[in-house]
Amino acid sequence: MCTKNYPYPFYNGSKCCKENLEELYKNVTTGSRGLLTFYSLDCSGSSIDCLSGYECILHTSETPLSALKIEGVEVEGDKIETFFPMGNEECQRRCEYNLECQAWRSYVITSCTLFKGNPVIKKNKAFGSLTAWIGFKSSYVNVPLN
Repeated sequence: MCTKNYPYPFYNGSKCCKENLEELYKNVTTGSRGLLTFYSLDCSGSSIDCLSGYECILHTSETPLSALKIEGVEVEGDKIETFFPMGNEECQRRCEYNLECQAWRSYVITSCTLFKGNPVIKKNKAFGSLTAWIGFKSSYVNVPLN
């Protein structure tokens, strides 16, 4: 199992990453759209190797839903709706159930916006701006929720 500080498995479970992003994540329009997955070959942050002969899995502090969210980056796409959620998990659930939704952005405690139109990660958030979380619909990034 990956550690709490490096919760995200990649490279077929042989490594764990601190960040939930692939090395090249900006403007990616195919596959996982820059989101780190079990099959990603590299990650954007620091990583550690798993014990030889063992396959690492997602740390228990993360859930399949929370593994679809990324902190500190911005997403661009066509806005569908904005609402006031009870947290990031609600943003993810609303996106999963909205037929048009492909991604979402949430500012802590303020709002959640759903996006369509092939949204992509565009940039890191500016220093001093509100921290945003973004996430993708599981089917849009080809990552099952189980």
